[in-house]
Formats: sequence, C-alpha cells, structure tokens
Amino acid sequence: MIETVTAFLAVNFEIAAARKLAAVQRELQAAPSAVHASWISPTNLRVVLRNIGRIDPALAPSILDPLRETAAALPPVRLQLGPLSAFPSVDRARLVIVDVSDPTAGLADLCTKVDQLLTQIGLAAPGSPFHPHVTLARLQEAAPVAAWLGSLDPLSIEARLTEVVVYLHTQKRPGAEHTALDRFPLAPPPRASQRPSRAPKQPSQRPSKRPRSDANAPRPEAIPAPPRVPSFPAPAAQPLPGVAAPAPTSPPSPSQNLPASGQGQAAPRTPSSILPPAVEAALPPDDDWGT
Repeated sequence: MIETVTAFLAVNFEIAAARKLAAVQRELQAAPSAVHASWISPTNLRVVLRNIGRIDPALAPSILDPLRETAAALPPVRLQLGPLSAFPSVDRARLVIVDVSDPTAGLADLCTKVDQLLTQIGLAAPGSPFHPHVTLARLQEAAPVAAWLGSLDPLSIEARLTEVVVYLHTQKRPGAEHTALDRFPLAPPPRASQRPSRAPKQPSQRPSKRPRSDANAPRPEAIPAPPRVPSFPAPAAQPLPGVAAPAPTSPPSPSQNLPASGQGQAAPRTPSSILPPAVEAALPPDDDWGT
C-alpha cells in the first residue's frame, strides 16, 4: 500500500497582524460570556486556500515547482480582517472565525491560479466556493455565540500576506499538527531603483532673480598690516668713572707690527682702542705674557 500524506495550501500574515489576532483570542477567553472552546495556536492563524487532500510524497515536486513560479509572479496581497463571526451560524456555532475581505481581489486571483494548477496535475478542484476566513477556536458542542462575540469592540485589522505555504496535516491528540513542506514568498514590492522614474520637472515660470551687482557683492576682508615699531638711536658709550677717555688713534700700518730684519726683538704692542694709553704702557710686551 502506497503511503500518503494529507496536505493543504495556506497563506500566512505578517507578524503584526498575527499578534493582533492573538490579542483578540485573549479578549474572548477573558469575556464573562465565554464559551468553552479549543483555541488555535497563534502560530497556526492563517487563511487556508485549498485542501489538497491525500497525496503521494513522491509527487510533491510536481506540485511545489509550479506553485513556486505562480507565487513569485504575484505581489503581496493586502486584506481586511473583521468582523468576528461563527460557522455555520452564530446560533449553533462550531467554529469562531474572523471574516476576511479582499478589497483588491488579489487573494481571489491567487486562489483561481491555484485551482487551475491543481487541475492540471490531476487533483480534483474543490466543490464548495472559496470563503476566506481565519479560525480562532473550535467548540466541542454547537452553541449560541452572538452575545459572546458582541461583547468585544468591532474588529478591523489590515493585514498583508507575505507567503504561500504547503502544510502537511498530522492528526494527534489533543489536536492537529501542521508541518510546513515548503514556503513560497510572494513577489516583494519594487525597490526604489525599479520604480518608474518621475516625470521631469517643468521649468519654473517665475522670473529669475537679478544677479547681485558688484557694488553690493560682499568683498573679502583685507588683512590688516602689522603695527609699526618705533626705532630709537643706540646710546653713546659712557667712559668708566676715574678713567680718562681714550684719544682717537689711527690704525697702525702692517710694517709697525713686524720685527726689524735680522733682529729677534718683539714688535711694539699695538695700542688698544679700549684701554687708555697710560694703562697700555704699563702692560708687558706680547711675548712676555705667561713668563
């Protein structure tokens, strides 16, 4: 006997919408008129597109590959979630659901393409019309829920579908387990570089501003000149107290400094321009220093 698995096709919300639906579940549980029910895990809050039924796992690629191409060609779908409702009716409810509106018909277009694809690969198309909804809870027994659902504020949530997922259904106690077989992200919105360019701006009809005249144009600030420093004449040399000022003398000729030919006597000392003549005469000759 060939082993088969039960599969279904669903679409998932963005995380913000899933959190809001989980908050609605908590409000229903805390309501005074709450009815005993089994609550769907927040991770399983989704819109079921089609129940594929039991399939052979070996045939999964023949379903997954065309679905991937179909999903990649569709943009993300925006939906409106609300109001709260029940199935089959609020008088004898077995399911607590959230109705889903499809203002752009994007979800209906996706469902039509999926039906055509399933028919091409030999799977029977569903006999009942598609009614998009999100299941919040399952009631163990049919019960009236009009007062219960009416105790909450009107529900209206804007949601965006981001991916199509093929799930495998496994029945376990106390509930069912859904395992994702494959995920197909919807085509992301175009990036800024892919969006059509805007029309070029038309030239302005306002008169252009007159150019600023040279007389009114700002001029660069001139760098100030450095301050002038006054010059003072150097003071004249003052004679030492008790010493007579030296008499001006003319520089000696070179022949006066040389010794006479054939003599070993030292040349007379050249008078200093600093010491007085009386002091110069008392000094020893140049060759007697240090002896």
